[in-house]
Amino acid sequence: MPKLLFISFLFLFSNSYCQTIIKGSIISKNDNKLLYEVILFKRDSTQIQSEKFSSSNFEINTTKLENGSFIRIYSSGFKTIARPLKTEDNPIFLDALELQEDINTLDEIIVVADKKAIETNNGNLKFTINSTSLSNEGTSLDIIKKLPDVVVNDKKIEILGKGVPLIIIDGRESTLNDLDILPSSQILTIELIKNPGAEYSSSGNSVIKIITKTQKNKGFNLKLNAHISKGIFYRYYTGIDLGYKKKEASYYFHFDYNPYSIRNNDDYYRNFTLTNDKITNNVNQDFKNTSNFNSSFNTKQKISNKIDLIFQTNNQTNKKNISTLNYNLINQNNIDSKIFTQVNTPTYIINHNDNITLTGKINDKGHLFKILANYSFYKETNNQDIIETENSNTLNSQSNFKNTAKIFTLNPLLELPFEKQNITFKTGFKYSNLSSNNTYAYNKIIENLIKENILASYFQVEKTINKFNVQLGLRYEYAKSIGTQNNNNELFNRQYNNLLYNTNIQYTFDKNLKIFISYAYKINRPNLYDLTSYNTFIDRLTSFGGNPNLLPEYNKIFDFGITYKEVANLNFSYLNTENPIFYFVNYQGIKTTAIETNFDYSKKYTISFNIPYKYKFWTTYNSLGYLIQNNKFNTQNIDKNNTMFYFAIFNEFKFNKTTTFNVLYKYNTDGLLGLLDYKSRNVFNVNLSKKVLKNRIELYAQWNDIFKNDIYNFYSSFNNLNIIDNKFLDNSRVRFGIIYKINEIDNKSNQKIDDIEMNRIKK
Repeated sequence: MPKLLFISFLFLFSNSYCQTIIKGSIISKNDNKLLYEVILFKRDSTQIQSEKFSSSNFEINTTKLENGSFIRIYSSGFKTIARPLKTEDNPIFLDALELQEDINTLDEIIVVADKKAIETNNGNLKFTINSTSLSNEGTSLDIIKKLPDVVVNDKKIEILGKGVPLIIIDGRESTLNDLDILPSSQILTIELIKNPGAEYSSSGNSVIKIITKTQKNKGFNLKLNAHISKGIFYRYYTGIDLGYKKKEASYYFHFDYNPYSIRNNDDYYRNFTLTNDKITNNVNQDFKNTSNFNSSFNTKQKISNKIDLIFQTNNQTNKKNISTLNYNLINQNNIDSKIFTQVNTPTYIINHNDNITLTGKINDKGHLFKILANYSFYKETNNQDIIETENSNTLNSQSNFKNTAKIFTLNPLLELPFEKQNITFKTGFKYSNLSSNNTYAYNKIIENLIKENILASYFQVEKTINKFNVQLGLRYEYAKSIGTQNNNNELFNRQYNNLLYNTNIQYTFDKNLKIFISYAYKINRPNLYDLTSYNTFIDRLTSFGGNPNLLPEYNKIFDFGITYKEVANLNFSYLNTENPIFYFVNYQGIKTTAIETNFDYSKKYTISFNIPYKYKFWTTYNSLGYLIQNNKFNTQNIDKNNTMFYFAIFNEFKFNKTTTFNVLYKYNTDGLLGLLDYKSRNVFNVNLSKKVLKNRIELYAQWNDIFKNDIYNFYSSFNNLNIIDNKFLDNSRVRFGIIYKINEIDNKSNQKIDDIEMNRIKK
């Protein structure tokens, strides 16, 4: 495969790279002050790019034209102009185009320019959230739970057959906690990238890419958002978006406050078959008087005609008051004993990010550069008060946890299209400096200091050759990680040099049918928190531990897919992971410790079928999937196989321009994660929204998990230990909300710095 990639690179560079220039002029009999939008489309009406002009002459530079592409010109109060493009010409000159008045043009524009809610390309799925009622679902995590091919198990997101994805919000990798904070009303698009290129970090076989909204309209903008939901307890949310835009600069502020209480229940059963000892745990966990406060500010300034500067700062403060009641019934040597444990855990989290993006045009040929810099600070502290009662004897103890992490990243990159050639070329490098200081005190104080430096560079080339579209990428990563305990004991000292690659080839038979094939080799390094040397205790019989001996995962990924009319997509995927990381439970007597451990290999074979469709007032997606898994752990003589069937059905109905209703049903059979066999799950959700007062106010009502079947249940049997876990989360909720807008903040995406390591330092 490396030889194939090298030969392919030589082939691509032996061909010319291309940027096409389109020139034209607009005239009007009755209006000398023109304002119009020029939009380029593929032959299947997929939008390529758009630009606005106020002068009679226009010029557009593009590298994405294909045979059958066409152009449309929109201007309020005038008929739409459409023209085919002679893609063999460069430049393409259009005759003078005359705008003709049409009182019905405004309605026409609304219909024609409406973006597809769901798009497919190369096996990827892109959802335009603000065009659907999903925008009022609550949080971005609420939306992701509803997307096809996505399975959320308590504190982990997986894409069917691809494992845990990178979660990138406006270029910055984020966590489940970040998703549970980001309001759904701020999201423009969500894309499931199943075959990410070299520009993405290697630590993800797939990517969930989220682009948020920013202001579009000039002047002052305001949006107010509030909702209340009821499960076991009430949950509240209030959010404010303020924006101001003038010719050369824009300013945007966001504030939100989210106080809530939730209750989770966990029944955990262990049977030690050799001794016939049994432990039954019933755990009630209440998050009371919990709150999230988030604020952000960004500004975009035009330094010159060719250079733009974007500065952004984000602050998140999370306070949790966790009360845990743990009832243990122990049967050991045919003698019953009871342990009642009460744990109070006040937790405080601070997450701060500063981002600077400098974007500039090198010349008028479309050559661009970017310089991105990021500083992130993360701090988490909790102090546990533990009261344990056994046979009328009471024991009081405390544990303390503190994690402080700092990250600095620098990421320059170039995009260099060359004239008269048909290639898109991107290159860049990235430097990251990470440090994480974890201190845990329970009986004794253990301090882990972990530092990691990463230097990465990548090259990516995309070229269209007749009906072939070829994308090739190379990425080199050097990583050095050092871990110490209590400032003097070395935990590990490792260096990694990895050359990674990916290739994606697409062939277009006609406007209706495309096929693609891709292959990638990636590395996934352990999270820094998983490399710690201490155990975190739930009670004195149950704990979770870090593992400084964890090695990276190495992934070989093969995909083959067929796309019909940019709608239906059939995909075959194979994932072979060496050194996969799963939880393994060790035990001494009746004490158990779950530790992240490297298995020998994991193999996944996946068939998935997605059918998004839109017809007038009806939008739907239907997803089917079948997964075969095999996980091998030779040291423990474990070889586990499993299959899983999955489907999701989403339907949205726009009864008129102001009223929308959607319904979702998702189901999966039993599935395998390491040694854990997860039981089947299903969820049923409904959502109704209504816009009033010329769309300035939106009212919505939702009911998630109506039948209370979204339960996380798993079982496992290995090494003479049987485990059953039934976890009931506070997912069945009714929500009522209202959104108020003035000069709507919408449509264009933020440009945040890529900070892809943040997830690796968090707990």
